[in-house]
Amino acid sequence: MSLLGKCWYVVLLGVLYLAGAAHAETIHLVNDDRLTGTIVGIKEGSLILDTEYAKQIKIAKKKIRYITSEKSLKIRFTSGEVIDGVVTAEPSGVMVLHSPTCASPVMLEWEKVAAISPMLPKKPKWSGDITLGANLKSGNSDKFGFSVGINAMRKAARHRITLGFLYNYAEDEGTLSSRNAYGKIKYDYFFTAKLYGYLSTELLYDTFKDLNLRTVVGPGGGYQLWDDEIKTLAFEAGIAYFNEDLKNGPDNSWVTGRLAGNFRYKLADTVTFQEQLALYPSLEKLGEFTLRNEAAISSPLAFGWSLRLSNIIEHDSDPEPGIKKTDCDLVLGLLYGF
Repeated sequence: MSLLGKCWYVVLLGVLYLAGAAHAETIHLVNDDRLTGTIVGIKEGSLILDTEYAKQIKIAKKKIRYITSEKSLKIRFTSGEVIDGVVTAEPSGVMVLHSPTCASPVMLEWEKVAAISPMLPKKPKWSGDITLGANLKSGNSDKFGFSVGINAMRKAARHRITLGFLYNYAEDEGTLSSRNAYGKIKYDYFFTAKLYGYLSTELLYDTFKDLNLRTVVGPGGGYQLWDDEIKTLAFEAGIAYFNEDLKNGPDNSWVTGRLAGNFRYKLADTVTFQEQLALYPSLEKLGEFTLRNEAAISSPLAFGWSLRLSNIIEHDSDPEPGIKKTDCDLVLGLLYGF
C-alpha cells in the first residue's frame, strides 16, 4: 500500500471511530470512573451498557452519578410518561433531559426512571396456565375423579390483574364424594416498584361444607420483595368482608383481617415450587379464623406441558355442626403454560 493509501486508511479509521463515539453514552460513576458505550436499557435495578471491550455489562443504578448522551434516548418514567431527548449533566451532576417536545429541559431523577430504550416494557398481555387432573380406579373399589384449574395474570407497569379458578369432582363406589369450586379475582396497583394496594375477591362453593357460596371481598396493601423468572415473594395485609350462603344452616357474615403470602422458586430447570397462603382472622370473634393454603411442585415435560402435584388445605376453626374443620385435596395433573 502506498503512503497516500495508508494515510487515507488512517483517516477512515479515525472517522469511523469518531462516528461511533458520537453515538455513545458516557456513564459517570459515584467513584469518579467513567464507562462509555451504548445504553441497552434498565432491567431489575441495573443499567445495561453495551461496550466494545466487555460486551454487555450491568451497572447498579445506585452506583451511577449521572449519564450523558450524544443521541436521543427514550426515557420512560415510573408515572408511565415517555420522553425522547438528549441527556446532559450540570457541573453538580444533576441530569437534564433536552427534548424537542418539551418547552424547557426536564430534570432527571433516577428513582423516577423506569426504563430506557430500546428495552421499554412490552405491551401487557395475559399469561398463565391450565391444569387438568384425573383419578380412575376399578376392581375391588370403583373411584373416579377429575379437576380443572385455570390461572391467569396480566401485568403492566403499575397494574396487575390476577384470575384463578379450580373445580374438583369425585365419586366413590358411584356415590358423590367431592364437589367444590373456587374462584378469585384480584387487582393490584403499584405505588412504587415494590409497594402496592389491592382489591381481592374470592368465591367458594362446596357441597360437603353446606356452602352455596362463600364470598370474601376486601382491600389491603402488599409488598413485592421478589418478582423475576427465578423467584417470587410477596406479603399482603388487609381487611375483608366474609359472607356465607348456606344450604341448610342460617346465613352468616362478618368482618375479618386478611394476611397472605405468595412464594415461588425455580429450584432447577426441571423443578418449580410455589405456595399461596391466605389467613382470615375474625375481627369480631378473637381466636376464630379460616385458612387456605395451596402448595404445588411442577416439572416440565415437553411442548409447553408440565407435571404438577398440588396440595390444597382449607381450615375453618369454627365450622357448622357435623362438618370437619380441615379439608385436604391432593391433585396430580398436567399443566399447560401460555
